[in-house]
Amino acid sequence: NDEYILVLVVTGMGLKRAYDGLKQALSMFQNVDCVIGYGLAGGLIKTAKRGDLIVPKTVQTLDSKWVPLLSLKHFISPKNEHWNKLLSVDKVVSSPIDKAGIYAASGMEVVDMESGSWAKVCVESNINAWAIVRSVLDGGEDFLPDMSRILNSYGDVIVPKAILHFLFHPG
Repeated sequence: NDEYILVLVVTGMGLKRAYDGLKQALSMFQNVDCVIGYGLAGGLIKTAKRGDLIVPKTVQTLDSKWVPLLSLKHFISPKNEHWNKLLSVDKVVSSPIDKAGIYAASGMEVVDMESGSWAKVCVESNINAWAIVRSVLDGGEDFLPDMSRILNSYGDVIVPKAILHFLFHPG
């Protein structure tokens, strides 16, 4: 009788927090069999729409590339299965011009700030069963406002800062 334990971990935003957070979580458990990273992403291509589910076949940072070894095809069937390439960077890509530029230079279709670090930790920790699942927050033609001033490192809204921000920037 096999017993499985599911552990949910919030690593925080950005490559460093994602790396450190998953590394710390894995150090607390023995015999981790599988890691599934989930979160939000930005679409770099024009056809990316809010709410699209992405299960990339490659995960890349500016200096490394990984291929997830866990197939989720039997569990998740995203309507945009042709989106294969996710790029992890360490800052929010907010404007359609920046998104188009990254796509033109790299051919990557979706961008996030954590998956590359999770992939690196999994490979370093000899975890062969890992995958990434992302939901598109902003499409390739959407402008994403810079909310870094009102969010903490875990993406939670800092209410007093948000109130002040929206008071002085109502539009």
